Parts: sequence; structure tokens; C-alpha cells
Amino acid sequence: MQAAGFKLDEISELLALDATQDFSRARELAQSRLAALDANIAGMMSARQPLARLADECGSGSAGACPILTAFEVP
Repeated sequence: MQAAGFKLDEISELLALDATQDFSRARELAQSRLAALDANIAGMMSARQPLARLADECGSGSAGACPILTAFEVP
């Protein structure tokens, strides 16, 4: 379950739940973890898009400075 991103305290809580009675709490913890994973994925996709664009531009072979390196320059 740690591979799904659960924190150790969440795993401990899940292990302490009764598998025949604590459905709602287990579902609540899983839904919370899913929401956090979705937010992380969205953030990573937002970061990926501009980097992919810079990588494409850098490999285009056009004359001029590498856009990846110029992105780090201070104006």
C-alpha cells in the first residue's frame, strides 16, 4: 500500500481497521489518497509541458542559444 502513496500512519490506520465493519473509513482514506495523487499528477503535467517544449526547441537544430539554458538566465 505504500506504493500507492499512503503514508506510514495511514497504513497503520488501515491495518487497524476491521475488514468487515470499517468500510466507510477505508474508503475515505482511499479517496483522500486518490485526490492527493490526482493533484500531484496535475502538477507534474503542468511542469512537464513547458520542459517538453524547451527540449523540443533545443533539439531542433536551429541557430541561436539553447532555450533550456537560457531559461535559467537571470534577466
